[in-house]
Amino acid sequence: MLGNKRLSAVVFALVLLALPCRAKDKQSDWIKVSSEHFSVISDAGDRRARDVALRFEQMRFVFGTLFSVQTVSMPVPLEIIAFRNTSELRNFVPLWKGKPVQADGLYQGGEDRNFILLDLSVEDPYQVVFHEYAHLLLNGNYPPTPVWFDEGFAQYFSTVKVGKTGMQIGLPPEGAAETLRGNALFRTVDLFGVRHDSPVYNEDGDHRSLFYQQSWLYVHYLLDTKKLEQAGAYFDLTQNQHVPIAQAVQQAFGMDAPHFDQVLQDYFKGNRMLTYNVELPSMETMVYVSERLHSLDSQAILADAHLHSPGYTEKAVSEFQQILSADPDNAAAHRGLGYVYLLQNDFRKAAQHLERAAALDSKNPRVHYYSAYLMHREAAASGAEANWPGIQAQLHEAIVLDPQFPDAYDLLAYVQMEQGAADAALENSKTAVRLSPRNQQFQANFGQYLIAAGKLDEAEAVFQRLKESDDAKISATASKNLQLIEQYKVHGVPTHMVNVRPSFPEKEWGKSSAVSARTSLTAADLSSDNPAETKAGNSEAPTPAATTAAREPPPAKPDKRPIRFLKGTLVSVDCKQDSSAALLRVAVRGASGQKVWNMTTPDRDKLVLVGADTFSCDWSNQRVAVNYRAASENRGDLVSLEIQ
Repeated sequence: MLGNKRLSAVVFALVLLALPCRAKDKQSDWIKVSSEHFSVISDAGDRRARDVALRFEQMRFVFGTLFSVQTVSMPVPLEIIAFRNTSELRNFVPLWKGKPVQADGLYQGGEDRNFILLDLSVEDPYQVVFHEYAHLLLNGNYPPTPVWFDEGFAQYFSTVKVGKTGMQIGLPPEGAAETLRGNALFRTVDLFGVRHDSPVYNEDGDHRSLFYQQSWLYVHYLLDTKKLEQAGAYFDLTQNQHVPIAQAVQQAFGMDAPHFDQVLQDYFKGNRMLTYNVELPSMETMVYVSERLHSLDSQAILADAHLHSPGYTEKAVSEFQQILSADPDNAAAHRGLGYVYLLQNDFRKAAQHLERAAALDSKNPRVHYYSAYLMHREAAASGAEANWPGIQAQLHEAIVLDPQFPDAYDLLAYVQMEQGAADAALENSKTAVRLSPRNQQFQANFGQYLIAAGKLDEAEAVFQRLKESDDAKISATASKNLQLIEQYKVHGVPTHMVNVRPSFPEKEWGKSSAVSARTSLTAADLSSDNPAETKAGNSEAPTPAATTAAREPPPAKPDKRPIRFLKGTLVSVDCKQDSSAALLRVAVRGASGQKVWNMTTPDRDKLVLVGADTFSCDWSNQRVAVNYRAASENRGDLVSLEIQ
């Protein structure tokens, strides 16, 4: 008996010891610190997280100062994760032969979200990530530029040293002096001619290292001697006016290319690459908001980082599922899984998670955008008419929540072209280009809308620029559209091209968009009121709408009847034995009593379904939501059917 009492006492003591741990599990060691423009999550404490946020605020200010940009934009949200030690970061770095590579800092890019990961236990984790951060800033704020300028500026930006009151600019990257002294420098015309598909840019070795370091030297020279304006003139000459490199160097810089070679060598050998200090405004008094994250919330952010890290997708899915097992109402986990299933074209599962995410977090603009894109993809895959009003409503909500959301404007433009609102579509397409000036896909879409609207001269200007892209698909698309424009100028735009339905390409979800420029333009082009003077770069090319229209017969006359919505009870389904048609009887209870609607579909196998994998002729007494076009009193043509 005494032994049992002692045993009970021991068990009770163990339970008491376990209770604090259980309570602690509700709160993690992770905190979130938000500054004016950034959010940092970290397990290294509040002070270290604030230091990271301050450093990024300072670097953002540096960029705006160098390029005289008052409003610094970021088309894709940036999430910063600061780990307290190396072992934690190693769980996210890329794998080589099954083992994590060595890294002090890491950048992971995506269509929907960018991540910067830092190891705060090392002396300087910033140099690598600031190189990529420079690319992000260029992508969102500066017209496209050649490879040498992009990489040279990223190298230049990565070595900026920021203190509490000032910054030191112009420090050489590690190994730059040795590389430049130990190799014969590229000629200016050769370096300036390097493209993204050039061997020197893609093959590891001494030439690639020299390309990066010499590109840094050119940018250092341009910034130190205040020749950024001349560089802009050079970009305009080569990218927009298609002037040969040697001739453009002469016109823009007032010297021929061999003279420029000598000037650069003298600049390097004469040890003129000075560093200088610039005062920073005080940011110590900036408002920071700190919050300790619940364990599942921090886990969701880390799972999202895994989702955007090559080789970790399955791990991310498992982590999201574990979070939902513990908390079925975790909005971030639902959003993450919705994104995964959208990537995999599993529309039913994507819809389930995105609908739940929207219900739990209705203020997330990307959830609304994903929902709109999902509706479009479902309709395209099934061959059915899309729910354009529903898609448009989701996109409008996304834009209201985030007016700087370029993808939402781009898809909205497509929807508006589908509905015949060409002027509104062109305006929104132009906005997408302005917000993401290096996204060539947006620019190609804009060019197609110009053709469809009969604005051939403006479309020609767009595709002339894109023709020089070193993205093979973009270049091919531009060339085909230029040929069509020439035909239309001679023979006129075919009648069926007016308000033609342009193709909208499926996104390559998860593909990084941070790696730089394909075409170029001057800063003045971004503020131009002429749509034909706005240019962009970087992404996959669509199947050109104009090309499709020229090869295929004119599309059927679009159904102009408005799409309507109702909820009711599916009483019965009558499937036609000799065809794929079906008649659905839907009972709707209203103020004046119950009405039964006869809803028809010509092909039940192609009907857009939500909440069911396949159409069933045996459905009865089932709650449903219906999108339809009215045919006559109490009769309608089905657009979509949701089983509830």
